Amino acid sequence: MRKYVLLLVVVTTLWGFSADNLSNYSDYSPVLMERSNLEKSIHSVDPVTMENPGKIYIKDSLLFIVEKFKGVHVINDYNPSSPVNLTFITIPGVVDIAVKGNILFADNAVDLVSVNISDLNNVQEVKRVINVFPELYHPELRYIPDQFRKGHRPANTIIVNWIKRES
Repeated sequence: MRKYVLLLVVVTTLWGFSADNLSNYSDYSPVLMERSNLEKSIHSVDPVTMENPGKIYIKDSLLFIVEKFKGVHVINDYNPSSPVNLTFITIPGVVDIAVKGNILFADNAVDLVSVNISDLNNVQEVKRVINVFPELYHPELRYIPDQFRKGHRPANTIIVNWIKRES
Protein backbone atom coordinates (compact mmCIF):
# COMPACT_ATOMS: atom_id res chain seq x y z
CA MET A 1 0.00 0.00 0.00
CA ARG A 2 2.86 2.37 0.84
CA LYS A 3 4.32 1.75 -2.66
CA TYR A 4 1.08 2.89 -4.29
CA VAL A 5 0.85 6.02 -2.16
CA LEU A 6 4.48 6.87 -2.92
CA LEU A 7 3.91 6.21 -6.64
CA LEU A 8 0.79 8.40 -6.58
CA VAL A 9 2.72 11.25 -4.93
CA VAL A 10 5.56 10.99 -7.47
CA VAL A 11 3.20 10.87 -10.48
CA THR A 12 1.08 13.83 -9.34
CA THR A 13 4.22 15.83 -8.58
CA LEU A 14 5.65 15.16 -12.04
CA TRP A 15 2.31 15.85 -13.67
CA GLY A 16 2.05 19.21 -11.91
CA PHE A 17 5.61 20.02 -12.96
CA SER A 18 4.92 19.72 -16.68
CA ALA A 19 6.86 21.41 -19.47
CA ASP A 20 4.29 24.22 -19.66
CA ASN A 21 4.98 25.02 -16.03
CA LEU A 22 8.69 25.12 -16.85
CA SER A 23 7.98 27.77 -19.48
CA ASN A 24 6.74 30.11 -16.76
CA TYR A 25 10.36 30.32 -15.62
CA SER A 26 11.80 30.74 -19.11
CA ASP A 27 14.06 33.64 -19.97
CA TYR A 28 12.37 34.03 -23.37
CA SER A 29 9.40 36.10 -24.50
CA PRO A 30 7.79 36.02 -27.94
CA VAL A 31 8.04 38.97 -30.29
CA LEU A 32 4.54 39.42 -31.70
CA MET A 33 3.53 41.22 -34.88
CA GLU A 34 0.03 41.96 -36.08
CA ARG A 35 -0.78 40.20 -39.34
CA SER A 36 -1.52 43.52 -41.08
CA ASN A 37 1.97 44.78 -40.18
CA LEU A 38 3.59 41.48 -41.17
CA GLU A 39 2.04 41.75 -44.63
CA LYS A 40 3.65 45.13 -45.24
CA SER A 41 6.96 44.49 -43.46
CA ILE A 42 9.23 43.67 -46.41
CA HIS A 43 11.42 46.51 -47.66
CA SER A 44 15.04 47.55 -48.26
CA VAL A 45 16.97 49.62 -45.74
CA ASP A 46 20.58 50.68 -45.39
CA PRO A 47 23.00 47.90 -44.45
CA VAL A 48 22.99 46.84 -40.78
CA THR A 49 25.54 45.05 -38.63
CA MET A 50 25.36 41.26 -38.57
CA GLU A 51 24.43 39.98 -35.13
CA ASN A 52 22.89 36.53 -35.59
CA PRO A 53 23.72 35.29 -39.11
CA GLY A 54 22.14 32.15 -40.45
CA LYS A 55 21.99 30.52 -43.85
CA ILE A 56 23.90 31.86 -46.83
CA TYR A 57 22.70 31.82 -50.42
CA ILE A 58 25.04 32.68 -53.29
CA LYS A 59 23.79 33.99 -56.63
CA ASP A 60 26.32 35.24 -59.16
CA SER A 61 28.52 37.65 -57.17
CA LEU A 62 25.88 38.36 -54.53
CA LEU A 63 25.77 36.82 -51.07
CA PHE A 64 22.40 36.70 -49.33
CA ILE A 65 22.97 36.12 -45.61
CA VAL A 66 19.99 35.55 -43.34
CA GLU A 67 19.92 37.60 -40.16
CA LYS A 68 17.82 35.11 -38.21
CA PHE A 69 14.27 36.30 -37.63
CA LYS A 70 15.00 39.84 -38.90
CA GLY A 71 15.95 39.93 -42.58
CA VAL A 72 18.59 39.35 -45.23
CA HIS A 73 21.95 41.06 -45.76
CA VAL A 74 22.87 41.49 -49.43
CA ILE A 75 26.61 41.68 -50.08
CA ASN A 76 28.43 42.16 -53.37
CA ASP A 77 31.30 39.66 -53.32
CA TYR A 78 32.60 40.33 -56.82
CA ASN A 79 35.96 41.11 -55.22
CA PRO A 80 36.20 38.66 -52.27
CA SER A 81 39.03 40.66 -50.68
CA SER A 82 36.72 43.72 -50.49
CA PRO A 83 33.06 42.68 -50.14
CA VAL A 84 30.52 45.51 -50.25
CA ASN A 85 27.48 45.46 -48.00
CA LEU A 86 24.75 46.70 -50.37
CA THR A 87 21.48 46.60 -48.47
CA PHE A 88 19.40 44.86 -45.83
CA ILE A 89 15.97 43.45 -46.67
CA THR A 90 13.72 43.36 -43.63
CA ILE A 91 11.76 40.12 -43.43
CA PRO A 92 10.50 39.48 -39.88
CA GLY A 93 10.61 35.82 -38.88
CA VAL A 94 12.96 34.77 -41.69
CA VAL A 95 15.04 31.63 -41.27
CA ASP A 96 15.47 30.30 -44.81
CA ILE A 97 15.74 31.73 -48.32
CA ALA A 98 16.27 30.77 -51.93
CA VAL A 99 16.79 32.87 -55.05
CA LYS A 100 15.75 32.15 -58.62
CA GLY A 101 16.33 34.80 -61.25
CA ASN A 102 15.31 38.10 -59.70
CA ILE A 103 12.98 36.55 -57.12
CA LEU A 104 13.94 35.89 -53.53
CA PHE A 105 11.78 33.31 -51.74
CA ALA A 106 11.65 33.50 -47.95
CA ASP A 107 9.67 32.51 -44.92
CA ASN A 108 8.10 35.64 -43.44
CA ALA A 109 7.25 34.00 -40.09
CA VAL A 110 4.31 31.73 -41.05
CA ASP A 111 4.00 32.96 -44.64
CA LEU A 112 5.94 32.14 -47.81
CA VAL A 113 6.79 35.28 -49.76
CA SER A 114 8.38 35.96 -53.11
CA VAL A 115 10.19 39.27 -53.44
CA ASN A 116 11.40 40.97 -56.62
CA ILE A 117 15.04 41.90 -56.00
CA SER A 118 15.88 43.35 -59.43
CA ASP A 119 16.22 46.76 -57.69
CA LEU A 120 17.90 45.97 -54.37
CA ASN A 121 17.19 49.47 -53.06
CA ASN A 122 13.47 49.08 -53.66
CA VAL A 123 12.47 45.43 -53.30
CA GLN A 124 8.83 44.57 -53.98
CA GLU A 125 6.75 41.72 -52.64
CA VAL A 126 5.37 39.76 -55.59
CA LYS A 127 3.31 37.08 -53.88
CA ARG A 128 2.41 35.86 -50.41
CA VAL A 129 1.03 32.46 -49.44
CA ILE A 130 -0.28 32.77 -45.90
CA ASN A 131 0.03 30.25 -43.08
CA VAL A 132 2.32 27.83 -44.93
CA PHE A 133 4.69 27.33 -41.99
CA PRO A 134 4.09 26.67 -38.29
CA GLU A 135 4.76 29.49 -35.86
CA LEU A 136 8.25 29.79 -34.45
CA TYR A 137 8.75 27.51 -31.47
CA HIS A 138 10.14 28.56 -28.13
CA PRO A 139 13.95 28.14 -28.42
CA GLU A 140 14.31 26.06 -25.25
CA LEU A 141 11.15 23.97 -25.45
CA ARG A 142 10.67 23.18 -29.17
CA TYR A 143 6.98 24.09 -28.95
CA ILE A 144 4.84 27.11 -28.10
CA PRO A 145 3.84 27.22 -24.41
CA ASP A 146 0.11 27.50 -23.75
CA GLN A 147 0.26 31.10 -22.52
CA PHE A 148 1.66 32.21 -25.90
CA ARG A 149 -0.60 30.20 -28.21
CA LYS A 150 -3.36 31.77 -30.27
CA GLY A 151 -6.30 32.59 -28.02
CA HIS A 152 -3.95 33.43 -25.14
CA ARG A 153 -2.43 36.50 -26.76
CA PRO A 154 -3.73 39.51 -28.71
CA ALA A 155 -5.88 38.61 -31.73
CA ASN A 156 -4.31 38.54 -35.20
CA THR A 157 -0.74 38.38 -33.90
CA ILE A 158 2.05 36.13 -35.12
CA ILE A 159 5.28 35.14 -33.39
CA VAL A 160 8.20 36.47 -35.44
CA ASN A 161 11.00 35.92 -32.93
CA TRP A 162 11.81 34.99 -29.32
CA ILE A 163 14.00 37.31 -27.27
CA LYS A 164 15.86 36.54 -24.11
CA ARG A 165 14.76 38.73 -21.24
CA GLU A 166 17.43 40.48 -19.28
CA SER A 167 17.76 39.34 -15.70
